[in-house]
Amino acid sequence: MPRWTVRTATVRWTVLVPVKALPSAKSRLAGFSADADAHARLVHAIREDTLRAARDARDRWPDDGVAALVGDLPALTSAELGRTLAAAAEHETAFVPDAFGTGTTLLTARPPATLDPHFGPGSAARHGAHAAALPAGPGLRQDVDTADDLRAALLLGVGPRTLAALAAQSSAVHCHGAS
Repeated sequence: MPRWTVRTATVRWTVLVPVKALPSAKSRLAGFSADADAHARLVHAIREDTLRAARDARDRWPDDGVAALVGDLPALTSAELGRTLAAAAEHETAFVPDAFGTGTTLLTARPPATLDPHFGPGSAARHGAHAAALPAGPGLRQDVDTADDLRAALLLGVGPRTLAALAAQSSAVHCHGAS
C-alpha cells in the first residue's frame, strides 16, 4: 500500500492509498476499455494520477495524522488535497463523501484518534456517524467506478497518466478498426 506524508499548517498527515490487485480492480470500468490490457493500463494510470496528487504535497513525518485516500481519483490535484487536509486538521476524525454522497473518498484521523475505515457502499453514512464531513473540491469527490464516473472526471480534468492511457487506448481502437 503506497504511503506518503503531507504537512498542513497544524497537522502532518501520512496518506495511505489502498488499491485492489488486477484483474479485479475497477471491474465495473472494464467495459470502458477495449481489452484486459487496456483496462490494466487505465487502472494503473488512474492510480498514478491519484498518487501523484498525494506525493506533490508530501513531507515525511510518520508519527502524525493518518489519512486513507481512495486510489481512483484521477482529477484530484495536490492543492485540493492540501486544502482538505488543512480542514481535516480541525477535527479529530473527518471524511469526504463521494460525488453521490454515499461513498467515501478520504478518511482522516488526527492524533490521538485511531483511523477506523468502513469503506464500501454506504460508507459515507458509516463514517458520518463518528466523523465530520469535510468540504472538498470536485476532484476529491469524483472517484471512478464506472464509465460514467470516468466521463465526469474527464470533464473536471484528469491527470497526465490517465489522459495518456485513454489516448493510447483510443489510438489502438482506431488502428484496429482501420485494418
